[in-house]
Amino acid sequence: YNMVEKGSEDVAGKEIVSPCRFGINGGIGCTSEDGDLPISSPTSFLQLKAPLINIFGNLEISDKVIRASQGTTGSFVNLLNNELDSLLEAAKFNFGRMLFQDGSGILATVSDHTTSTTTLFAVDKVKHLMEGMVIDFVDSTGAVLSAGNKIVLIDRQKKTVKVSKAAEDIDVGTYLVLQGSYKNELYGLPYMFNNDITTLYGNSRIALNYLLPVKYEVESLSCDSMQQTLDNIEEKCGTIPNLMLMSYDIRRKYLSHLQSSRMNFDYMYLDGGFKTMSYNGIPMYADQFVDDNTMFLINSEDYKLQQLGDWSWLEGEGGRILRQMDNKPAYGATLVKYANLICTRPIAQSKLTIKEAVVPETEE
Repeated sequence: YNMVEKGSEDVAGKEIVSPCRFGINGGIGCTSEDGDLPISSPTSFLQLKAPLINIFGNLEISDKVIRASQGTTGSFVNLLNNELDSLLEAAKFNFGRMLFQDGSGILATVSDHTTSTTTLFAVDKVKHLMEGMVIDFVDSTGAVLSAGNKIVLIDRQKKTVKVSKAAEDIDVGTYLVLQGSYKNELYGLPYMFNNDITTLYGNSRIALNYLLPVKYEVESLSCDSMQQTLDNIEEKCGTIPNLMLMSYDIRRKYLSHLQSSRMNFDYMYLDGGFKTMSYNGIPMYADQFVDDNTMFLINSEDYKLQQLGDWSWLEGEGGRILRQMDNKPAYGATLVKYANLICTRPIAQSKLTIKEAVVPETEE
């Protein structure tokens, strides 16, 4: 996140419009001494477009709680600060999660009926979920089957999620989505690699075949598979990625590969004094939100986080953050951010995936 350029220079109204240069200038040629000069051929450009995504955070404090906290000096200030800080923390958590998802808003998918009830659901993964989230159950057509379900418990070993209220008629394949967020989230790294999305930044993927990033699938992680991916990018683009982002299990597999091969561990220090592993001088960073068996090899300078400012609070009269809720004895505050992530050179990015081992079935 800190390595990505941030700004608003490409914001045009409610969307982001960024130029993408591809190919080279064609006005070069070797002619005879008295021959005509080469024909000029300017560099080709393409417009990449992405909507500004609306990211909101909302909190509500009852008047009764506020009055009860006024009995002790400083307690009201502490209460308010805790609520505001916790909302900002949740907003940043979800923003970090979105950077490693494709904009669909899908957090997980119901995977099994046998262990599911109307409040307890078996899902395919839990790394994008957290207790306290309010989610919707959405089917493949986008229809909301049950809205406003708060996650009260996650069993990360069994991959089950318990919600606060009963959700009826939830079938296998149903999506768990952050409330109101289905297909409304920002375009994270997987967005570029998801061929099920027919467009790429407002352009047909089929028409942009020459600009699409490349996905590689290997049987096992090795230095050779990583180097081959780097070489392919350098051969096409003339540059190599400056960052490797991976899941925690990929990092463990890489360490295991080095140990079994009796190779040395390489480390480097990033800006701010953070120590991390490296491969051929490229920092390797594991993130909690990267899908298992996945590594992204990216050029961070090709990304722009275009935004209308950083996180801010909606202010009322006199610059007040808290406002009374309509027809309710409570006060509320709203946190906002309008932003999206855009990559101006998709072809210089790559994704490396390890095939999951298939466990053979055994007769009981």
